Amino acid sequence: MKKLKGILCILVIITILCCSISTFAIGKVEDFDYAFMYGTTDSSFSPTNNVTREEASAVFYRILKQSDLLGTFTTKESSSFKDISNTHWSKNALEYLKYTNVLDKNFIKDEKVSPRQPLTRAEVAYIMVNTMEIQPTSPIHRIPDIKNHKFEYEIAVLYQNAIATGKDDEGNFYPNDLVSRAEFTKMVNIMLGRTIASYNISNIITPFKDISRSDWFYNDVLLGSNAFSDGFVDYNKKIERNILDMQ
Repeated sequence: MKKLKGILCILVIITILCCSISTFAIGKVEDFDYAFMYGTTDSSFSPTNNVTREEASAVFYRILKQSDLLGTFTTKESSSFKDISNTHWSKNALEYLKYTNVLDKNFIKDEKVSPRQPLTRAEVAYIMVNTMEIQPTSPIHRIPDIKNHKFEYEIAVLYQNAIATGKDDEGNFYPNDLVSRAEFTKMVNIMLGRTIASYNISNIITPFKDISRSDWFYNDVLLGSNAFSDGFVDYNKKIERNILDMQ
């Protein structure tokens, strides 16, 4: 009997350890090992640039496309936006978010989507929560500075899932602040459960000349801009951006 109890205790400990090092994901995607962020050039990530509508849309489109979760959406040759050409790199991503009604009247005016418009923290929350179907984990609690905000629910869900947090001691969200590419990459990594505890980035050779190991976002950039197999970087698994975005 004592031996049986000992075996059960060992099994429980093993289970706890396995759970503690396994990845978790928030939303509709699980076990996503592909790259989702690309540089602004081959050698630049531009971490401090503000993330734009088309960049964020492209990230979620890439994640869902590589996860076979685009549903009944099919790409079309022509653009439905007056300010997006038929050959523009982000056309498919923007069309997808319009198709799912995530890009709605809050973003589209007079058939124009303003693709290079920087996103606020509130807008990132709205797009991320609705595109990735992120759910609240418990009853929504009010955040001081977002009461009656049109995206209050989405902000609270993002906040509650620790994808984004308050920016001061009072827990204020600052919904109108813009989001840098580095900050956005970190948020997506949190959503996907992508951490250096589960993915080995120690041997990654990055092509980006504008990031360094001393940057707070260094790990997040490497995690988001690479593909992995069994927790290790897999350069052959990273799909060329033009193929991923435009086909």
